[in-house]
Amino acid sequence: EHAEVQETAAAFRKALAGRSQTVVGNLERLRKLYAGRKVTRAAEIIRQTLADGHSVVAWTWHQDVAKALHAALAGTPALYGPITQKTTQPARERILEEIRSDSRPCVLIASMGTLATAVSLNWASHEVFVELDWTPAVISQAEMRLFDGSRPISCVYMVADCETDRRQADALLAKLEAASSLSLKPGTGDVSDVLATTFGVDPGSTLDDVASLILAAESL
Repeated sequence: EHAEVQETAAAFRKALAGRSQTVVGNLERLRKLYAGRKVTRAAEIIRQTLADGHSVVAWTWHQDVAKALHAALAGTPALYGPITQKTTQPARERILEEIRSDSRPCVLIASMGTLATAVSLNWASHEVFVELDWTPAVISQAEMRLFDGSRPISCVYMVADCETDRRQADALLAKLEAASSLSLKPGTGDVSDVLATTFGVDPGSTLDDVASLILAAESL
C-alpha cells in the first residue's frame, strides 16, 4: 500500500508540473489519479457481472479512464465502446445499434458527459460508476438510462479508500438527501416535473399561473 501511495504522489507531482494550480483543479487531478486505481477492481466486478448473465454499463468521466478500463477488459466477449466526447455521432449510433442487437451479456463503457441523457440503455440491468461526478443530478441521469420499470437496477459506486474520495462521496450523499427532503428527484424528469412536484404546477399552466404559485406565500 505504501508503494501505491508513493506512486500516486509521484504521478500527482508530475501532473502539477508547469501548470497553474487551484484547489478545484488539484482536486480534479487527484480524482483522475484515484480513478486509475479503481480500474482493476472495476474490471473484476464487470467480468463477474457478465459471468452471472447480466449486461452492464460502465460509467467514467475522463476519457483516459475509459480507455484504461477498455484495455483492462481486453478479450472480454461483447465489449463495446468506449463512447466518449471524441466519439463521432455515426460511430456512437453504430455502437448502440450493435449492442441492442447482441443477445449475449454485454458491457458498454461510456462517459457520463456523452450518454447520461436522451438515450435508453435499458438492455442492461447493472451499472458501475468507476468515477463520480461533482453533481448528483449527473449521476442520477446516468442511472435512469437503464430504467424501464420492469426490473430492478443494480448500481455500484466506486470510492477510493482515501480521505479526498470519501469526502466527495459524502458530499454527494448530503446533496441527494437535501434534494430528497424537498421532494426533488434529479434525473427522473425535466423542469416541468420539478415544478409539478414542488409547486403543484399543472403542465398546461401559463407563465402567469406559474409565477402566481411560486410567489404565493402558501406555496413557499
